[in-house]
Amino acid sequence: MVELSVKYKPGVNPKDAQKKLRRLSDDLQGKALKAATSGAGTPAKNILKQNTPIGTTGDLHGSISKKQLSKRAKGRLGVDPSRSVVLIGPNKKIGGVHQGYIARFLEFGTKNIKARGFIARSADLATEGAKVAFYNGLQRHLDKTK
Repeated sequence: MVELSVKYKPGVNPKDAQKKLRRLSDDLQGKALKAATSGAGTPAKNILKQNTPIGTTGDLHGSISKKQLSKRAKGRLGVDPSRSVVLIGPNKKIGGVHQGYIARFLEFGTKNIKARGFIARSADLATEGAKVAFYNGLQRHLDKTK
C-alpha cells in the first residue's frame, strides 16, 4: 500500500491563494489555474504509476501519463473550454496499442480476469495530495506574477 503524507509549503495558505486569484484578470486566472491543475496532477500520476500492475511487458505501467487537455479536446468531450482539465491515466500508445483498452480489463475485470480496481484505489489515495499540490502550484504561480 502507498503511504501519503501531505504538507503545504511554508507560506501557503489556501484561503489567501483564493483571495489573490479572485483579484486577477480572467486571462491571468486561467493561466494560474492551468499551472495549479497541472501541478495537482503530478502526485496523482505518481500514485497511479505505483499502483499499476506490471505485467510481463510493463507496457501499461509505461503508458501512465499526465496530459493537459486542449480547448478542442474539451469541446469534443463537452467540457467548458474555460476550465483547466488534466487527464491522468494510460494515455500513451505503446507498440501501437492504446493501453487504456488493457487497463479497463484490469480495473473492472472480465469473466476470466478478476477486477483489480487499481485506478479507483489510486484516485482515493491521491485526493488529499492533489489538493495540496494544487494550492502549492497556485501559490507558486501567483508569487511569480506579482
